[in-house]
Amino acid sequence: MKKLIIVVIIFGIICGILLHFQEAQSKENNIINENTVTKVKEVNKEPKEIKEIEDWKLVLVNYENILPEDFDIELENIDEYRKFDKRAIGYLFDMQKAMKQAGIYNVWVQSSYRSVARQKEIFDKKVNEYMKKGKTNEKAEELTLQVINKPRNK
Repeated sequence: MKKLIIVVIIFGIICGILLHFQEAQSKENNIINENTVTKVKEVNKEPKEIKEIEDWKLVLVNYENILPEDFDIELENIDEYRKFDKRAIGYLFDMQKAMKQAGIYNVWVQSSYRSVARQKEIFDKKVNEYMKKGKTNEKAEELTLQVINKPRNK
């Protein structure tokens, strides 16, 4: 009788383990199927018309989204070193004040507005640092581009 009970217990444990693995595999298959369906839908999407964003608060500027040649900006000082778009500086100060009131002190403005001349200065300084370490100009620029955007003419 004891052997039968032990066999039934072991059988129950094995069934439980198998059911667990089957459920896990089923969940994984569902995730894969959902991702596949999403990817298929994305591939089959019709190309959307590209609309120009006219709201200045929604313009993204980076190495892929360069400011237009005729762009002009009024700047105001954040502090003695950094400048910021005058239209948005009030929002920035309000956000900083709200964060302080909420006890959040580990958020700051890392990189604010830089002129093309200032960006060139920062870029060239980093290239020179690499060249002093024995890198060629080409390699120094390649390494610099991993951390600093290349300055572009306005």
